[in-house]
Order: sequence, then structure tokens, then C-alpha cells
Amino acid sequence: MVFTSVKRGPSSSSSPSLVQAATTGRPRRRLLAIALALATVVLTYNLILLFNTDASGSGGRSVAPTTTTTTNSLSLRTFLLSLLAPLTRGRGRMANTDSIPRTIHQTWNTSDLALFKSQTPERFAWFDTWTDRNPTYRHVLYDDAQAAAYVRTHFPGRVVRAYTKLPLVVQKTDLFRYLVLLRHGGVYADLDTENLRGADLWVPPRSRNVRFIAGLEWDYEGNGTTLQVCQWTMASAPRHPILAALVERIVAAVEAAPVESLRDVDSVVGLTGPVPWTEAIRAYLTSQGEDLDRAQPYSVGSIQLADVLVLGITSFSPWHKRASKLGKDDPSAFVHHQFTGDKAGGWKLEAAKKAAAAAEKDLDGDAPMDKAQR
Repeated sequence: MVFTSVKRGPSSSSSPSLVQAATTGRPRRRLLAIALALATVVLTYNLILLFNTDASGSGGRSVAPTTTTTTNSLSLRTFLLSLLAPLTRGRGRMANTDSIPRTIHQTWNTSDLALFKSQTPERFAWFDTWTDRNPTYRHVLYDDAQAAAYVRTHFPGRVVRAYTKLPLVVQKTDLFRYLVLLRHGGVYADLDTENLRGADLWVPPRSRNVRFIAGLEWDYEGNGTTLQVCQWTMASAPRHPILAALVERIVAAVEAAPVESLRDVDSVVGLTGPVPWTEAIRAYLTSQGEDLDRAQPYSVGSIQLADVLVLGITSFSPWHKRASKLGKDDPSAFVHHQFTGDKAGGWKLEAAKKAAAAAEKDLDGDAPMDKAQR
């Protein structure tokens, strides 16, 4: 905004008249009023972000790779966030980072939001929290076909062959999250996660050159043997070495494994899940002269190791016994995982059924046998 100065006319005395004094004071008062208004807007926006825990309403954009869909309801809080968002948009990067894009990636069996909502209203409500609490972020929902097309387009050759060979949807979903962050960067979140507080609150202002964000799932004291990193939510700059090394490890393992062994549900955690994920982070930090175990004491808060920000257990696992006693109400609780994979209809039971059916088909040489035929 450009302000023009007001010329003063000649004065017949050394002291200005009351009219002249009032006239010359107006621009200053106008400038002061505008400055106060801008300060109020910025303060209001930051206060809204600080207390951004209301689950009602929806905002931002929910964008499928080939279609754009927006939700219809709009809360007052979301309206204000959307209106004031340009003030903190910066260069399109997550707050307090220089390289993590403002994009949230999620996957489901459909990118039709109306169908999605009718299928699983509860899961859709969790999905909506990511849009609602991150109005300055692009929110992308990929269905299975779009995810496969993405891999074919951006990762031809060995990677797409390994992706195609994986027999379980959960394995493909695991690999896809690494690939989409490797190629485009941003935030990835499973659809059974609830965003408690927006992504712009995750990185402390003191942080410098954060290019990768991960949260502890448990530590040695909580588990007794291992420290494990959450795999249901993560954030990264594009082309991070952790993701490149992890993808190479998974592809090599899939290439060497017979399809029958890939159908084993128990192999998921060690093949594409949190085990190789944690080991890839640990290996990278070791190469940078850091030690992932330094994150051990952090049940609340975070620690930066090289360019990796490791969030304490409370941030992505507020339900854990080692998390803050405040649970989801703790200011450092950012994501709540619902663990639908362990429930009826979840990936573990469905994968087990699929594996059993495939084994039965192999034995029979045709369609799975009905119990009555045995």
C-alpha cells in the first residue's frame, strides 16, 4: 500500500492554527489506525491457530489428482483462517521450514468425496480435520487407480514393477507414501488419523533447516527392546536421502522375494512398514554423525538431529502410556491414530483373508474351495 504525503501551505505565524494542526495530524492517525488493524489481524490469525482444536466445520481444499472437489460447510473459524491465510503462506512451505511443501497427501479406495463420506462417515470426519486445520495447504486424496498411475508416471522401471508385484493393498500404500514424498514432498497421513493441531504448529520457531519430520511411536522405556518411529504420519522435503534409501531397500527386498511370502500379513511390518522406516531414519542420522537414541527422553516436545525433527511420543501417539498425561489435550499432541487396521474390516484381517484365499486357490488349482466341498 502506498501512502502520499500532504503538503502544508504557507503559515502566517510560527505556530500552526488549530485547523492546520488537525489537518496535519490526520495522516498520522490514519497510519496508526491501519497499523493497529493489521496488527489485530495478524494477532487474531495466530490466536486462531494456537487454539485450532475445534472439530467442527471444514475448510481449505480437497483435491484429487484429476478432479477438484470442495466441501460445502464452512465454519466461522475456517472462514477467518482462509481469509487470513495469505499472511503466513510465505513461499508455499510449512511454517519454520524452507523446503517442506504445504501439501497433504492421503489415499483411499475412492477420491469421490461424496461417496467416501457415505461409505465411512467417521473416517471422512478424520479426513476432514486435515483440511479444516490446514486451510493454506493443498490437500490431495488419491484413489487406488490414481496412486498406481502416479507410480507408473514418476517411477518407471524397477520401482513400478516392485509396486505391481506387492499383493496386499497395505504394502502398496506403504510404498506409495514414500514415493509421493520422495517425488513431491509435503505431509503424508493415513486416513485413520485425526489432525488435532495444524501442521504449521509442528516445527518450533527455533528450528533451522528442517527437511524431514518424524514422530516417536514408542521408546526403550515404553517397549523394553526398541525405539520405533511412527509411520502413519510424516513430512519431508522432496528427494530426501532417507526416502531414497528406503525405497531402494524395499524394491530390492520385493524383487528377491517370492510372491507367496509377500502375502504373509506378518511380513508387512518388516517389509514396508515401521521397521524399515525406523531403520532408514537411524541409518541416515548415523551417516550425519547423529544418534536416533538421543530422542529417547522426549515424550513431550521435540529434538532436531541434523535436518530431521524428531517429535516426542505425545505428538503423534498421545494415547501411549509414555505420552503426556493430558493426552490429546496436550499442546504438543498433533495427530491421533485410530488404528482401524486392527479392527473388523481393517487391513490386517482383510489381508489375512486374501492370503488364505490365495493359498487355497494354489492348492486347489482353481477357485477357493467352499467348506461344504471339503
